[in-house]
Amino acid sequence: MEIRKGSNQLLVALAFQFNKLRDLNVGANFHAQVTPTGPITDDPTVTVAALAVTAPNATDLATSIVLANDILRVVKAHTADMAAHDTVQDVAAAGLSPLLSTDILATVQTRANALKTAYNTGGHINMAGVHFTNDATNTITAANATDQTTLSALLNELKTDITAHVAGGLAGQHIVLINA
Repeated sequence: MEIRKGSNQLLVALAFQFNKLRDLNVGANFHAQVTPTGPITDDPTVTVAALAVTAPNATDLATSIVLANDILRVVKAHTADMAAHDTVQDVAAAGLSPLLSTDILATVQTRANALKTAYNTGGHINMAGVHFTNDATNTITAANATDQTTLSALLNELKTDITAHVAGGLAGQHIVLINA
């Protein structure tokens, strides 16, 4: 490959080749990088923290709403992360909006069950061509939500497994070129 020194082509080619090398070294990781908590800095010495579900565990309707919204935030950011995935897919969670504090238990149960479907087998973690290695470890085994007890159990497992899934990536970051 011949590229003129000082050209934009050089920068693009270097970034492409660097990312390709990272992709080849993903190994058993699900992702080529962890989805970061925020914008990547220009400083290569800064360690970027992995995106995580940080809301407290669900114990009642109010905490269930907060946790479900935090799970939705992480799922939407993670599934859109093109640097982490082999390809980005449109998951069922993409069309979901945050819950309101006035939502009733049945609405929150429906949302939690939808998040489980969007994430679980047949959803994000095992969809063909999305991951470098499909995730058979962080599968949601909790029953669908039918009351507050099963809702809390499902949301708390979603929190644990999604956070672990997002963190299953190669250390460091891909180079993502953006317009100046």
